Amino acid sequence: MKKNINIVLIIVVLALWGTAGYRYVKNYLIQDTNITAKFSEFKTVDFNIKRDTFLLTPLPRDPFLNKIYTRSVVVTDSKKNTRLSKLKVNTTSHISIVIPWPDVKYYGFIKSGKNSELALIKVNGVLIKMHKGDSENGLAIKEIYKDSIVLVYNKQRKIFIHN
Repeated sequence: MKKNINIVLIIVVLALWGTAGYRYVKNYLIQDTNITAKFSEFKTVDFNIKRDTFLLTPLPRDPFLNKIYTRSVVVTDSKKNTRLSKLKVNTTSHISIVIPWPDVKYYGFIKSGKNSELALIKVNGVLIKMHKGDSENGLAIKEIYKDSIVLVYNKQRKIFIHN
């Protein structure tokens, strides 16, 4: 039985390699004489490339850092590439957009062990349980005390007292 299976498998492998070899050799040895063309049959095409010109304007603020910055703008003529004038846009730099704090209420904490303190906080009407150092929706707990909690939101610190 094993001998018959081995013979069949050898035949299949030889057929596959033979097909692959035939396709490889066919491209180099067999030439098709029907594909002949005269150069007079081809038409010459004249390609005209037109440049698309536009002016990029600078963004008034950095989208990643949320800062407004000063940038000098150079106006050039697109055809001659000569400098016409240099305009300076005067805006204040490093102005960050103030994001208001969410409505936060501190309800106390649960202490389990020496370092495990779980604070109960209500943020915008949703009760959240957070450990010291955790952050959620940009709101991070820095310190937990019996009567108050220190929160950091958007690089601003605030202390909330137990209600």
